[in-house]
Amino acid sequence: MLELFEKYQPTHVIDLAVLVSGLFANREHKVSILSDNMLINDNVLNMAHSKKMQKVISCLSTCIFLDKINYPLTEEKVHLGPPHDSNFGYTYVKCMVNMQNHMYKEEFSCNFTSAILTNIFRPHDNFDLKHVHVIPAL
Repeated sequence: MLELFEKYQPTHVIDLAVLVSGLFANREHKVSILSDNMLINDNVLNMAHSKKMQKVISCLSTCIFLDKINYPLTEEKVHLGPPHDSNFGYTYVKCMVNMQNHMYKEEFSCNFTSAILTNIFRPHDNFDLKHVHVIPAL
């Protein structure tokens, strides 16, 4: 990653890096999903901080919301309880990068933030029923 940052010298980062799977794979590989994504988040944010990026936006997911929640969904409800079991590791890692962004801002005055994206799909998305997201599976 260092070589990439040094070659292109970005001033802004939109962090889309993630190891993601569908419902069944997320249930079967909770530790891998959590651990691999924590490493990704740490690497991106540490590098952005050390290279003094002007802005980082980490992309979250609508699956970070809780299992039992009152609608409408709002960002204030993100950390109010445990997630649904189907996305346990992924949900916590996405909540964690959101918290990391806040902490970088508090401790180092970094302009790091998060955005919650909705599930979208496109013609060449992953449609394998074991590894697919809900919308493409439909």
